[in-house]
Amino acid sequence: MSTHTSPVPDDPQRIRAAARDTLSPAGTHAPLADQRTTAHEQQAIQTMIRRSPQVAQAGWWQALTQKRPTAAIQRYPTLDDAGRLDAVIYLIRRAGDDKIMYVGQTTADREFARFQEHTTRDVWAPWYIHATKKGLDYSGDPEDWPYYYEVIEKLKEVTKFETTVAEQWWMEYHLKNGEDLLNDSTPCTASNFAKRSGNPKLYNPKNIGVSASYEPSMKAK
Repeated sequence: MSTHTSPVPDDPQRIRAAARDTLSPAGTHAPLADQRTTAHEQQAIQTMIRRSPQVAQAGWWQALTQKRPTAAIQRYPTLDDAGRLDAVIYLIRRAGDDKIMYVGQTTADREFARFQEHTTRDVWAPWYIHATKKGLDYSGDPEDWPYYYEVIEKLKEVTKFETTVAEQWWMEYHLKNGEDLLNDSTPCTASNFAKRSGNPKLYNPKNIGVSASYEPSMKAK
């Protein structure tokens, strides 16, 4: 499945190694009007899964079809969890003009599943499947979707906190470049960074390629 990947922007603040192969964290978006998927959503999801064999093999479909799927699949480590996983930072873009709308994070094995969650659960967002009276169609070729996701960074064996700092860096990068992001919460506030960045079990800037002097300096809208 195409994810419209593009080269990572070159910025002297960012220490880039060679390209390396969660959410926003649970609770960062507005409450859902209804956490159960509708028949229309189920049909769209099934079509999306058939077009993405690697996602179908991951086994998350069974969790998604449970009565209250959010309880089954929205389980992410806390910022204080020292466990390490591969992760990605991604954008949601609007098709047509490729406008950047959102910066997010998830574990590497859930990038497609995370985008599916956005389209069926972000009731506040323009990419929500029921955002228009007619409804948005994600059932066809991904190249024809009204919104799409793009992985802009792959992180190896990082903590939840390191991933969140990387998400914060990318949010600031795009805000500084004039993007009007729809992120509704700040991934890593200055207070959260100060609280955890001194813990070597949680944070090493080299793991995510940021300068040792980097500190969060901007907030989401």
